[in-house]
Amino acid sequence: MSGTHTINFANFICRFGNEKVLLDLAEEVIFPAFLSTRERRYGDSRLFFTETALVNLGTSANPELLLVGRMIHDTILTREQVMQNGKLIRDRAKMPSAPSALFALVLDTHKLLYLPETRQAPSLTTFRATAARFIKDAHLEFARRRATEIKAGGVKTNRAKVLKEYPLPTVEVVPLSSDTSLKQFLDQFKTLHQVRIDLIKPNDEIDSAGLLKKMREAGNALGATDSALIYRTSGAEKSLSHAKALKGLKPIVSEGNAKVTLSGKDRHGDTLTGNNESFKMGIPIADVSTNPREAARDLYDAFREKVNDGLLKVQAVGQNVHEKIKKLANQAAK
Repeated sequence: MSGTHTINFANFICRFGNEKVLLDLAEEVIFPAFLSTRERRYGDSRLFFTETALVNLGTSANPELLLVGRMIHDTILTREQVMQNGKLIRDRAKMPSAPSALFALVLDTHKLLYLPETRQAPSLTTFRATAARFIKDAHLEFARRRATEIKAGGVKTNRAKVLKEYPLPTVEVVPLSSDTSLKQFLDQFKTLHQVRIDLIKPNDEIDSAGLLKKMREAGNALGATDSALIYRTSGAEKSLSHAKALKGLKPIVSEGNAKVTLSGKDRHGDTLTGNNESFKMGIPIADVSTNPREAARDLYDAFREKVNDGLLKVQAVGQNVHEKIKKLANQAAK
């Protein structure tokens, strides 16, 4: 792929109820969702993953597994009118278009490396919706298979009972931000009226941001299913401190375990609202391979470089995660 493109990074959170996360049903649900042929359709459009594969960029002793592939939005572009000789002329025409993006999902840390290849490439929001649909379909297929296996063993069951043990999946894709990208967005506000932080239950990683830890502990103690923290001003001309908002939000938006929404007025007095997508981090990269397997190395190297530079944070994962990755790597190598 010639020229320079921009990589975005996100936290990919997939849970099956309160107990099970992405790696717990990797073979049964996640791999079939990504590695088998599926489509999501609406109108004249269809969205799908292609050239998907499970690759190990580490060693057999210390594997680093990634799910890689290309996302394609196959659609029809329609125009209504054109300018000819200074006049606006009605001229309806259609043209097929298939913008795409490369992706690599790092399985131990659940970090998504996302590279739009073209203009109008599928966004991270579109990727989330498509992945969520495929994971849900694969999960229902697994539930049917599991119910059949249990019945074959002489035990009465049905899909509903299986779903109690393996609840329906939830999927979140939260873009990661850097100090610079967050500050650039904050600088657009003349008055910052509200900061809202919505917690997302993480995969296996551990929160390193102190505020998130306290919020999560308080929510757990209360038995809450959702937790949010809101800071707001009482007057139209009053503003929250930009500097303190930047300092407090930096560790939160770099981890991707919370949705952050900022609201206020810009320098022209117009309403300005943005979330993690608005201030996501973008890193330029040149000459990435068009082969998803080969591109995975380019994307992963860029990701590790930013982690080593301190621009991105990777939360600690438990020993059980490393053991799960080794098991999956050994089975994939057979």
